[in-house]
Amino acid sequence: MDKLSELRADLAPVRNLHDFIADTARFQLPNFGDLEKWGNRVVNNLLYYQTNYFLIALIILLSMTLAYPLSMFVGFSVTALGYISYNHMSHIEGTVKTFKDTHPLAAFGSVAAVSIFVLYLLGFLVIFSLSLLLPFCITFVHASLRKRNIKNKLTNKVEEMGIKKSPMGLFLSAMSLEPEIFK
Repeated sequence: MDKLSELRADLAPVRNLHDFIADTARFQLPNFGDLEKWGNRVVNNLLYYQTNYFLIALIILLSMTLAYPLSMFVGFSVTALGYISYNHMSHIEGTVKTFKDTHPLAAFGSVAAVSIFVLYLLGFLVIFSLSLLLPFCITFVHASLRKRNIKNKLTNKVEEMGIKKSPMGLFLSAMSLEPEIFK
């Protein structure tokens, strides 16, 4: 029960468009020579704008699913099947080697058939991958370019002190990416 209460997280509020991208938003290229400061900016913006980023990801995922339902379904299915197959094959290595040694033509034919099938499904996989990677790219670019403000720093200080935990805060803690607020 103690572990469960530690994982409880409160969703941060949605930041208004003026703060997120419009009038009061300030953007500047990060100093690429100072990776620590750039990383600190990204982590702090991930914490402060997390709900906006989650909404962007959800909107992109839903838009892609509505625009390309078959591609999304097939792309997800092929990705899941590939992962399951990889996981299964890694546990039965001896069986695969034995099959390859005893039936070399069948093994070659199987690999060729799977390769052709994957090439056929490549378009579906590209659309599915784009729907997953586009939100990450948008989030990273915004978090890199958006300069922090006082409200951002104070909100992140509350998160750092552990007074209020958020989903992004828990995720960043698991990744050992703790914010350094006043550096």
